[in-house]
Amino acid sequence: MLELSRKYKINHFIFASSSSVYGTKARSPFREDEDNLKPISVYAATKIAGELLCKNYSETYNINITCLRFFTAYGPRQRPEMAIHKFTRRLYNNEPIEIFGKGKLERDFTYISDIIDGIMKSLNKVFKFEIFNLGRGKKVNLNYIISLIQDYTNIKGKIVYKPTPPGDVPLTFADISKAKNILGYNPNVDLEEGMKKFIQWYNKKLLN
Repeated sequence: MLELSRKYKINHFIFASSSSVYGTKARSPFREDEDNLKPISVYAATKIAGELLCKNYSETYNINITCLRFFTAYGPRQRPEMAIHKFTRRLYNNEPIEIFGKGKLERDFTYISDIIDGIMKSLNKVFKFEIFNLGRGKKVNLNYIISLIQDYTNIKGKIVYKPTPPGDVPLTFADISKAKNILGYNPNVDLEEGMKKFIQWYNKKLLN
C-alpha cells in the first residue's frame, strides 16, 4: 500500500496500528512519544514495523502519514475471536468462559463508533508524520467485562481461569490527550452503554 501510494502520489496515508506496540512498558497511561516500546507478540512487532515503514516512506517520498493506535475496539459485528464476542457466545451456548490471568488483565475498551470518529477526524488533518492513540482513556479488568455481560444477558455462566498465554499483555491504557488536543477526538460512549449496544446487536443476530 505504501509503494502504491508512492507510485500514484497519494497525499495522505492513514495506517491502522495497535495499542499492542506498547507491550509491557511500565509507565501508564501510554503516550505516543514513548520511545521504550516493549512488544511481546509477533502481531505487535508487525505493527511497529509498519509504523517504521510509514515513517521511512514519509521522509523519503514526502508522503503525509498518520498512524492511529487503536485500543481494544469492540461493538457490533466484532470479530468472533475477540474477547467480548467470544465471552458472550460461550455464555449463550452454555459453555465455560475461559479467562486469563484470573480476570485481572486490564484493557482500555473503545466502542467502535468512537474509533470511527477518530479515523474521520484524522482525515481532516494532514501531517508530515504523526502517531495518535485512539482509546477511551480508561481501563477495566476482564472480570468486570464478564460481570456486565452476565448482567445484560441475565445468564450466569461458569468461569474457568487459565494462565496468561505468551504475547498477552497485562495492561492497555491510552493517554488520549494528544488526539483530543490536535484532532478534536472525544470518545463519548462509556463502557456500560457500549456493552448494552453490543448485547442488543448480538440478540438481534440470534433471531436472524
